[in-house]
Amino acid sequence: MKQLLHFFRKYIIVVLLSSFFIISFGCVEEANPVGAKLIPPKDAQVLKVDTLYATSHYTQYFPSNNSGIDRFFIGNYGSITSWGLLRFSLINADTIFGRPILSANVRLKVMSHQGDSLAELSFVPYRLLSPFGGDSLTYDSLQANPSFYYDPTPIGKIFSRSHIDDADYINFSIDTAVVRSWYNNDTTNYGMLLLPTNTNVIKGFFSFNSTDSSVMPRLSVTYVDTLGNNQISQDTTSSSRFLPYIDSTSLNMDKKMLYVLSGIPYRGVLTFDVSKLPSPCVINSSILELAQNKKLTSLSGYISDSLLSMQINDDGSLGMTSSTSVNVMDSTGTTAPRLVYRFDTRMQVQSWVERYLKLCRLEIIGYNETSSFDLHVMYGSDTIAIPNELRPRIIVTHSTK
Repeated sequence: MKQLLHFFRKYIIVVLLSSFFIISFGCVEEANPVGAKLIPPKDAQVLKVDTLYATSHYTQYFPSNNSGIDRFFIGNYGSITSWGLLRFSLINADTIFGRPILSANVRLKVMSHQGDSLAELSFVPYRLLSPFGGDSLTYDSLQANPSFYYDPTPIGKIFSRSHIDDADYINFSIDTAVVRSWYNNDTTNYGMLLLPTNTNVIKGFFSFNSTDSSVMPRLSVTYVDTLGNNQISQDTTSSSRFLPYIDSTSLNMDKKMLYVLSGIPYRGVLTFDVSKLPSPCVINSSILELAQNKKLTSLSGYISDSLLSMQINDDGSLGMTSSTSVNVMDSTGTTAPRLVYRFDTRMQVQSWVERYLKLCRLEIIGYNETSSFDLHVMYGSDTIAIPNELRPRIIVTHSTK
């Protein structure tokens, strides 16, 4: 009996020790050299890194409707101009109908500026004669046929004021006869055009799309009610937008550079050649790098200094957006420091390799491009004038297994 107990004790000790060593040392997270030799060479993943330089680039105008954003712009700065369009819905119309109107005042809340913040802002209000909500109304169409879009007689005195801070309110009056005609339905209320006459600054104002009603445009109308008392009606509802313009020749675009100008806007287009990549292959990572020309770039600082990269489909429509839009980052080149925009373009390059698209093109867009007049200038694809470290490039890590 004692021998049997002794045998079981030894057996239990051996089992426990064996289990301990198996748990502690029997499994490893990474293959050791012995295990690695067991993987057939033909099944091992081979990673390779290739650099694809842009084969061409150009800058193009892209018309857009900015009526849905939280701001609108008025003013002139450099070669850029922006006309403001504003319409109030005229609340309390039934109450004010037929009543004497003593005053009509518009209040706007400043939110940003482009140019000299202390420079004078001046503009003249005019009565619009047609709607401004559609895409058909542009600066060019308004200039070509002004009498169709607005009455040439001002509906208020010229507004003029300098040293306007970005947190200030501005106020201007409009003709009570015009406002009365709107309330009495004598003329259709299409709103007003705010035509800038200043230089050196464009001011941004909160629109009706702001999330804070206290900073929206406001029309205050003082009228006489049926009892002979003065009343004030305040309206902060309806629509606004702006008509931006720049003479493209005034940009003095250097064809060796890629331009992205928000507000107007202009966008950059890049073309790549992926024929050096094996097909099929797996794109493990793909980073587009654009080197900024700091001397020509002009940023206001109100919008994130970022860009978006979008795939251009063969029919010209826009496809996948880069998964990230990265701010300008410091980097060091081989000859001089540089500022670089970086984008994750793995999905786009994978679609090119798989030949879903005949053309390998990317469109570079300003982040929130209708919310500022920021100008981003990057080096282009010129193989003679631009060194490789500054040319647009995609660094691709890929594997065939």
